[in-house]
Amino acid sequence: MTLKNNDKHPPVKIEILKPIGFLRSSTVFKLSEFPQKEMQDALVSFPTFLKFTENGFYPKHRIERIPIQHVYIKFHSWIKQDQIDIVRRNLINLRMPMSVSDSNEKIVGLQIANDSLFAFSILTTIIVMIMCFFSLTSSMYTNVIQQSKEIAVLRALGTRRFPIMRIYLYESFILILSSTIMGLIIGSFVAYTYISQRSLFTQLQLPFIFPYQMTIIVFIMAIILSFFASIIPIYLLLFDSITNVMRRIQ
Repeated sequence: MTLKNNDKHPPVKIEILKPIGFLRSSTVFKLSEFPQKEMQDALVSFPTFLKFTENGFYPKHRIERIPIQHVYIKFHSWIKQDQIDIVRRNLINLRMPMSVSDSNEKIVGLQIANDSLFAFSILTTIIVMIMCFFSLTSSMYTNVIQQSKEIAVLRALGTRRFPIMRIYLYESFILILSSTIMGLIIGSFVAYTYISQRSLFTQLQLPFIFPYQMTIIVFIMAIILSFFASIIPIYLLLFDSITNVMRRIQ
């Protein structure tokens, strides 16, 4: 369809396109997966671009005459940095009027900041786990003191120390393991919801990265701290005489 304004301005040609699909995001172009969003970039091939501009900017139908401002090269993940440097040097040696830069050099500062935040989060997690250890130790000590009579009766009946100790170890382990799994599920759900909301508002594809390293650290510390939180209170009763334990009850 061609629209004619007046004699001073050339006619305006309108083309109706049917897109193949809508991209969620891009590092260069303004794209969104929602078709109703205005001011989006349309990605077309060079022949299609020349077809739309045959009476405009590039009337000679030559792809070589299309000015290219930026060219982005993405390597596979298994390509080493030495190989990328070789490609970069070869492009520079072409002695063409262009500048060649490596995006990895621009994100070094961001990577350092990301590593610092990750180390800070691990340190915060360790501090929180230590604080939870004192709370769990206090709870287990109160539980053991309240069950001193049962412990004394079991020992008077001839039950050995290790089976009694194993019961409280299992109790502490199940308690802290269930709390860890529940906190992991709730935290992951809240984080995924927040990231989805930010992606919807900013129109940027924000990936959900599960913290595997921190999860492993939390599970290991949970097992270790649950052992010490239960072994300390029960040790005070199991290695004391039965008569002293019965006197504490009175």
